[in-house]
Amino acid sequence: MKTNLKRTKRSHLGGHGLNARHNKDLPIFRERLSSRLKDIDMSQREAADALGKDYRTVFNYIHGPNHPDLQTLLNMSKVTGTSLDWFFGLTSEPKLGKARFNQDDYALLKVLSCFPSGDRTEKSFVMDTHVTSKIAVHRSLAPGDEGDYVMLAIEDDSMEPTIQVDSRCIIDVSKTRPVTGGVYALANGNVIYLRRLVVNPVDQKAILRADNAAYPPMEIPLASLKLIGRATAACGKL
Repeated sequence: MKTNLKRTKRSHLGGHGLNARHNKDLPIFRERLSSRLKDIDMSQREAADALGKDYRTVFNYIHGPNHPDLQTLLNMSKVTGTSLDWFFGLTSEPKLGKARFNQDDYALLKVLSCFPSGDRTEKSFVMDTHVTSKIAVHRSLAPGDEGDYVMLAIEDDSMEPTIQVDSRCIIDVSKTRPVTGGVYALANGNVIYLRRLVVNPVDQKAILRADNAAYPPMEIPLASLKLIGRATAACGKL
């Protein structure tokens, strides 16, 4: 009596089953694994050690005929800091794991309040009376010396819609030369405010304009300007 035994084919991604040599339908995985290892400067042998595999196994993941099983795929994602979506062509950018914090990439800036917490009738302007806290910002927002920048908390609507209430504005205190069209932080008594400047060098006057039409422009002598610095970036509401 003959018994017909049907051989069952394996269809999962891993192993060396009967179907393994025909599993060449994922060329993008092989290409991206090879590319990713080169991008992060990891050799196939180093990847094999990190995955607890022998070198030949990882070599076969890239050149065929084998594919990793699901657990190995998860480990590979962690080892290389790469999303599985990218490996299989579902996204165009590899999504790395949590980036390492590099302190040199950030500047610690003083945060100033437009209205100091002390006596607001004080006539002289003192920068330190306005400091409320400090905040770290990326160097792309403060590319120069850390001491050249402060962050101003916007507490009125005079610059709306350009700069909204409760947002933050980065001020470069090294830029105090008045230039037409620039937005500057100015001191008026013991209050800090932002205005857009129009300079009239002939009459030696400056017109201070708010972006909100509800605030009328002011004209003052250039010699009376107390510029803290020029606004270089505006951040949204925090």
